[in-house]
Amino acid sequence: MKRIASLMLLCAAGAFASEGMVERAVESRNFDLAFAVARADVADGSATDYTRLVLAQLYLQGQGGERDPAAAEALLRPVAAKGSAEAQFLLAGALMARSAEQMMGPDGKLDRTKLKAHAAKPASQRPLEREAAEWMLKSAQQGQERAVNIIVTELGNLASGLPSAERAKWFEAGGKPEWAEAVRMGESLPSLRQRREALFDPAVQDVLRKQAHTAECDDENISLSTTRIDGTVHGADYLVLQLEQPMNYTLLAGTWHETWTATACDKSFSVGLNFKADGLGGVTFTVDSPPEE
Repeated sequence: MKRIASLMLLCAAGAFASEGMVERAVESRNFDLAFAVARADVADGSATDYTRLVLAQLYLQGQGGERDPAAAEALLRPVAAKGSAEAQFLLAGALMARSAEQMMGPDGKLDRTKLKAHAAKPASQRPLEREAAEWMLKSAQQGQERAVNIIVTELGNLASGLPSAERAKWFEAGGKPEWAEAVRMGESLPSLRQRREALFDPAVQDVLRKQAHTAECDDENISLSTTRIDGTVHGADYLVLQLEQPMNYTLLAGTWHETWTATACDKSFSVGLNFKADGLGGVTFTVDSPPEE
């Protein structure tokens, strides 16, 4: 028994010694050495979780060896499954990279034809995209700062099925209190960026300004005050994250109607908008025709 225990201690000591060598190699930017030592430790089964994380990052960045997101993914999965927020963040990145590679042409640039084909795919045919979002959210839920920033950025730019209150919590966590305040205006599927673009669209502004003129309001600072989703989303297809409680994350397909209310001169003016999801988290819209006078 003592002999077995001694051998176990020696193995552990060897693993941590190699870990120290990997760490020093990274600090000195000797990525070739870090890659060689880390890969050898993984090959003989002595690698610590730290060593696996370092090697995964080297694979993702193509430092010390060829860039290989699939190899990084294999290294990260067991560590991410243990609950490591850093591993979960890196695994999400590896999966995102693999997903993005599917839309690249032979020249390494975005292939518009492949992008269009991807936009037409239902959520059920986007396993990499879904799993990447799941791991990113799990990492962010543990407070991993970079993961939080990515979730906040996605929610600020992509159409989503998350309720306004849930989005507001993420914006607060990401240090965006002004975004949180804006999203609390009411339920709306477009992102804050998409709302701003729609609000300042000439057709929308024309509808609101005509109402303001009729009400004898000359204030040009017409500001959005409330948003409302009218009815259901027809043909809705969300990227549903399979977490403890399933989450409608990015809205990929569907059409729906919203009513937005804006204020100026202590008066309210409304506009109806017909939205359509574009398969990539974006939206297009048309403005309701004003009633005939």
